[in-house]
Amino acid sequence: MGIKGWHYRVLRSSNFKKMLALVPDGVITAVHEFIYYTETENDIELHFENGYQRKVDILVGADGNRSKVSQQAFGDPHLFHTGIRLWLAWCDYIPDIPPNYGVVSHDYQHQTSFFPMLHVGKSRFEWWVVEPSWEGKPVPEDPKAYLMEILEDWAQPMPRSLVATNFDRQIYCWEIYN
Repeated sequence: MGIKGWHYRVLRSSNFKKMLALVPDGVITAVHEFIYYTETENDIELHFENGYQRKVDILVGADGNRSKVSQQAFGDPHLFHTGIRLWLAWCDYIPDIPPNYGVVSHDYQHQTSFFPMLHVGKSRFEWWVVEPSWEGKPVPEDPKAYLMEILEDWAQPMPRSLVATNFDRQIYCWEIYN
């Protein structure tokens, strides 16, 4: 397919930026919180928290696993916590690691992964840590120190990826639901 290397990743923000550049003005409005829709014979009327309404020809429910669109269409999805938390991050390119190098590794309670990616046209690395969790488990106040402790004895490049990551802008943590 013309992609260099055996593994290719890209950040959602990069994809969204490219997609949004192709959407005509006025098609997407991000200042309204969706509540429900009403179907008629000819269109779909969208209703928003601030009272705004809009008629459309088609509605795509691409608003996540707690989608108000899919809940209205299909009912309660009966989500449940899977018992895991994911820390997903990216870091700048680390010079002495080959750009087509990836790692998936485990210990008795964690999985870590490290893969090359492209972000704004530059080689970077994506990494993540999967850990045991439960609904309502507190998020550590200092994620970097917390993850450094988990990965301190881990094989490289995992510990180095944390050092190369800006923890103010390049990491996201979430609980996994099914």
